[in-house]
Amino acid sequence: MTFTPEATETQSLLEGQRTDHRKTPRSWSTPKKAAILGVVSFAVFNDAVGTGVVTPGATQIVREFQTTNPAATPFLISVHVIGMAIGPLVVSPASELWGRAPLMHISNLLFMASLAMSALSANMTTLLVARVITGMAGCIPIVLEGGFIADLVAAEKRGKIIAIWALAPVSGSAIGPIVAGELTLRFGWRTAFWAMFVVASVQTIMAMFVLQETSDPSVLRKHAKSEGSQSARWDAFKTAFARPVKLATLSPVVILSALMMSMAYVVFYILMSDLPVLFGDKYGFDSAQIGYSYISPTLGAVFGFTLLGGLADRVFQKRTLKRGMSKPQDRLAMISFEVLLVASGVLAYGWSAQAHMHWVVPLLGANLTMIGASGVVVSLQQYLTDYFGPHVPGAIAVCTVLRSVLGTVLPSTIPALYGTLGYGWGSTVLAGAVLLFCPIVSLLNRYEGYYEDA
Repeated sequence: MTFTPEATETQSLLEGQRTDHRKTPRSWSTPKKAAILGVVSFAVFNDAVGTGVVTPGATQIVREFQTTNPAATPFLISVHVIGMAIGPLVVSPASELWGRAPLMHISNLLFMASLAMSALSANMTTLLVARVITGMAGCIPIVLEGGFIADLVAAEKRGKIIAIWALAPVSGSAIGPIVAGELTLRFGWRTAFWAMFVVASVQTIMAMFVLQETSDPSVLRKHAKSEGSQSARWDAFKTAFARPVKLATLSPVVILSALMMSMAYVVFYILMSDLPVLFGDKYGFDSAQIGYSYISPTLGAVFGFTLLGGLADRVFQKRTLKRGMSKPQDRLAMISFEVLLVASGVLAYGWSAQAHMHWVVPLLGANLTMIGASGVVVSLQQYLTDYFGPHVPGAIAVCTVLRSVLGTVLPSTIPALYGTLGYGWGSTVLAGAVLLFCPIVSLLNRYEGYYEDA
């Protein structure tokens, strides 16, 4: 098998068409590119905040709607990832056919509607449906931002930008509960959703003025639509929608990356779901204090993305300079160490909670867990962006679907795990499962070169 930095489908579209390279997205001014990436990152951040505003008031909502199932609280917190599992299957191929910007506008409007629906919910069923819609809206910028980065930024300059991008959803998921905790305590849980609705409205207006299409393949297809045959348009349609399925079933790189990324996100979802249970029931925190407990994992995420992401970027640059060329696999240099940090943090969190140590100790465990998990995520995001280039939304879509499915199911099993084994041994089982992912790194290193679309 041969590998080329660009997919053959894109190359075939380029053939026979004269392209003015001075007007390609990468040649746009730095302020223009920064504005576009800033708006998309702001959307990713806000979508994460929007999914996290329910967390501090989750137990209050469950009581208000008279739900007695013990799994109701973690399910309410994590149910949005069902929407995140559905959306990427459509978003990734649609972005290649019709561009990234139109889908971003759809995402913003859908996000606003879901927040209003959540605030107006009269029962648990309506709220759960609204949360699923929030997840569908939120997955769109997550899937597309890798494509925006690949369109606008050269490979050697992507490291820090991808680290910032990867920080947005994690920090947003943690900051959401902090803000929502205060609003829930003072004004009730519905106010938190209305406040987020106002922020989403600002996001929508900003996007309308700033976003521009960056996807060259979509621009070329629009041009080809006026000149090409009906059969050519249908072939492009089938190719785009088949790609995520092909990647999910035939690409070892995507399958292995998706599994490892899912591990990091599942641990993250478990932490986000368990913090209100642990600190509300065992430590007696109120909703505002529960919200502030998310500061610790947020700082861990910031530290992981900036420090570990920066170290990985330096390793990548040194190896590129040494051999005179870059390899996507060089982005994985730190990932085994990052997995060890995740397992260590989970153990510290669980055993300190089991011993009922001072509340700061399990929060330090959560902090260490997030340092490692965020490092895993940013390493894999950089790797996939370099490996797949303009087709990275398809790979990200597969990763998002898998992590969303697992992120919905597994956190709901944690209350039973901790209830049966306790926090100490329950976390030991979880840490052992995390360590099983270490061999994936050596498997990924076998696949050298770049993605070639077949």
